[in-house]
Amino acid sequence: MKQDLLPGVEVTSTLGAFMGNWIDGLFDATLPWKDEGIANLEVGLSGPWADFTLEWAGNRLELGFAAQGVDPRAEPDWERRIILRGNLFRKLVQIVEA
Repeated sequence: MKQDLLPGVEVTSTLGAFMGNWIDGLFDATLPWKDEGIANLEVGLSGPWADFTLEWAGNRLELGFAAQGVDPRAEPDWERRIILRGNLFRKLVQIVEA
């Protein structure tokens, strides 16, 4: 992955730091996904783990995060997940910009 795929957004080794950078970057007009891209954040509460996916203009960026020593591919018997999709990110941007 090239760091310059997301201008102004630093890809970090922890989910919290990355999401902070992503949220700050949402309001920057240089982010390429803002109008037609697809963003998805899925957080599994057992483990825990998180997967972030971003698609725009034929590009696809996938980032995976997991607690130290946890295999994010392991499937528990049941689990709760939180999924945030691109439309929610866009609505947040619209609220802040209004």
